[in-house]
Amino acid sequence: MRAMSNVDRVLDANLNRAREALRVLEDHERFVRNDPRLSAALKALRHDLAAVCRDGGFGVALVRSRESREDVGKDLHASDQAGVRGLDELVVANCKRLQEALRSLEEFGLTRSRALATSFGKLRFRAYELEKELLLPRPGDRFAHARLYVIVTRAVAARPLERVTREALEGGADAIQLREKLLPDRDYLELARRLRRITEKAGRLFLVNDRVHVALACGADGVHVGAEDLPLLEARRLLGPERLVGVTCHSLAARQAAATGGADYVSVGPVYGAATKFAHRVEERGQAAGAARLAARELPPSGLASVREAVRRIGIPVVAIGGITPENAGAVARTGVACLAVCAGVIARTDVAAAARKIRRALLRRARPRAAR
Repeated sequence: MRAMSNVDRVLDANLNRAREALRVLEDHERFVRNDPRLSAALKALRHDLAAVCRDGGFGVALVRSRESREDVGKDLHASDQAGVRGLDELVVANCKRLQEALRSLEEFGLTRSRALATSFGKLRFRAYELEKELLLPRPGDRFAHARLYVIVTRAVAARPLERVTREALEGGADAIQLREKLLPDRDYLELARRLRRITEKAGRLFLVNDRVHVALACGADGVHVGAEDLPLLEARRLLGPERLVGVTCHSLAARQAAATGGADYVSVGPVYGAATKFAHRVEERGQAAGAARLAARELPPSGLASVREAVRRIGIPVVAIGGITPENAGAVARTGVACLAVCAGVIARTDVAAAARKIRRALLRRARPRAAR
């Protein structure tokens, strides 16, 4: 009888360790990393652990078995983590704490039933997979410091794309996106490879609009998809975890779904609206059919309020887009958004580098965003 009581003490102690470790990791992802997907995954694991305990009949009996004052290891808990110095070390320590606790629960759970031990074992392997995601570099980390995101397309550029891309990078662009809706795949790929070489040499990000297969073929850093393109989950499945996936969203619900569904960033807009101007430039190039399709998708300006709301409520980077120029970039920056996506406001200008520098300066010197009224 005494032996079974001591087993209950083991189960109680390790359940506490596992729950505490999960809470620390969940708080790190929720409040430090602002990662909705991983914080939700950790919360789900915590809830599933509670469900296993309920199914196993754990309850007051475990609490009754607790003898904290008699615990010979009670004075060791604080010094065990004395070597933890930073957040990365904190994550590592709590991942190991979780896995060790689950292993002990699995082994001692065999004294109750094989089914209980198996359930704890399954949770342990989920913890291993989560550790990998928590500790490995994330694609979104590479985008987190991007401030100026320049979209290049021949319909708007004042000069060849290779030249405007170099000039935009010279002006401080952190990321370049190639957007050519009407170009055949073969030509698109050839152009993407040329721009990829330029951005790679400059050490900046390169993304392809819409075409995941082209992004893979040219070695792009990622892809940007919209409502009519390949679904987010399919794009992520094809690109894998090491590449960026950005999503255009036109509602708060869609942005939140993208954030929890694996997107690395969401674009919000059009802030001021620029679709009609873009369509007209395409028509001037003798592609009237394409212009008609683009004009049909024109959306009304969403305004600064939508950007401000997204920044406040979305847990991944938000990119403001649509009609942004050196003249109005300051107003957009004051919403608190960290990154501006610009097309004509940079690449249609006579001095592309100067326009890029002016927009980047507006972001760097922005005032602290005011609280929404």
